[in-house]
Amino acid sequence: MDFDVIIVGGGPAGLTAAWRCAEKGLTTLVIEKKDRLDENKRANTCYLHIAPGMYGENISLRRMPGEARLVFEKNGFSLRYTGEQFDYYDSYMLSPSGHKVHYRGNNQPLGTVFDMDAILSDLLREASGRGAGFLTSALVVSGENRGNRARVTVKKAGKSLLVEGRKILVCEGLSSRVVEKLGLNKKREWLGKAPFLQYTMEGTDCPLEPGPISIKGSRRIIMAPDATGKNRWSLITSSTLPAKGCKTTMDYFLNDSIISPWFKKAYPVKKLATTVEIFTPLLEPYEGHFLIVGESAGCAETQVHGAMLSGFWAGDAVYEELLNGGGFKSYQRKWVSAFHWCKEEWRHALVKNSILYPYFKDEELDYLFSLLDGQVVVTGPSNPFTSMENLMNLFLAQPGIEKEIARKVERLKTIGAEDIKKLRQERLRRHL
Repeated sequence: MDFDVIIVGGGPAGLTAAWRCAEKGLTTLVIEKKDRLDENKRANTCYLHIAPGMYGENISLRRMPGEARLVFEKNGFSLRYTGEQFDYYDSYMLSPSGHKVHYRGNNQPLGTVFDMDAILSDLLREASGRGAGFLTSALVVSGENRGNRARVTVKKAGKSLLVEGRKILVCEGLSSRVVEKLGLNKKREWLGKAPFLQYTMEGTDCPLEPGPISIKGSRRIIMAPDATGKNRWSLITSSTLPAKGCKTTMDYFLNDSIISPWFKKAYPVKKLATTVEIFTPLLEPYEGHFLIVGESAGCAETQVHGAMLSGFWAGDAVYEELLNGGGFKSYQRKWVSAFHWCKEEWRHALVKNSILYPYFKDEELDYLFSLLDGQVVVTGPSNPFTSMENLMNLFLAQPGIEKEIARKVERLKTIGAEDIKKLRQERLRRHL
């Protein structure tokens, strides 16, 4: 089998790339290990970040009768979306004892909740409608450059297949097998390995307005409303290995925590689990005829709109590379410029979201969050790269904050790479 473009991975990045490649007339094959491309099997909170300028783009959901369109203003394209969705205007952070920071949109939504299965289904329809082909229930186990072409080895139904193409786009997400086999992880710093567990709970009785809820401290969980049901919420936990730590944390929040009353009549309708290995980003995300797209070259989630944006760029890049050369370098420039974590200072800003504990003890978090009890913080759409800086400034602005803890808050804003690394290691050690 021989194609202009082979795309490894059929998530939002891979399917967007397939649509773009096929639209430009390239013979395109998507290889996906799942049996169904329109079914999400990965932990995901399914809310759309609409902060202006995030990843160099302004994204919006424009609604019309019978459908909506995800509009990428600066890159000049849009994609059809037919699933359930709603805007949320509130989000929350809770301390271990339940003290609350409550954010509310300033006459605008903070984000949009959507249905991931619908995203995948609509992207699949766009790509197949342009003539892209698909090989499912197939695992790509290796890849290699061969002269003016490249090929991948695929396992399917107990057999090995060799599939060749002029160019290959790697859209596997974090922990890419192809990136590892190409030896590209040797260029990156290893940051860790973490399991994640997600339950979708039907019958949740949450007393708060719909919106993301994050509980901070020695035990952490993220909750997000589900677009497909009024009382349906997704809960995500993470831990160090072994992965049973995720189940222990999930059981705690469902049965013994400050929020467990919300789940007295709830039951899981879907369970997802994954383990990801995390490295620093690839600043040169290509090797020969392989272009490494989105999260496969990143150090954290791109979120859905970042994945789709990466896939769109990759489709343009591979077309340009085949036509005149230089397309992969063009993708690299966009990747390094738009994705904040390619710059160390922004990567540190993102990591601070995960080290709030153990930097602060549980009782310190309770104290800080108690300063904001009863307040509603009016804000704009959330951005994970700036959220921790904004939270620290919010604490410091509270009258009567204790001087010693205020100094500790101020230090978190300025700590360097080595201190962040130590805190990450301490957090991992405390979870063992």
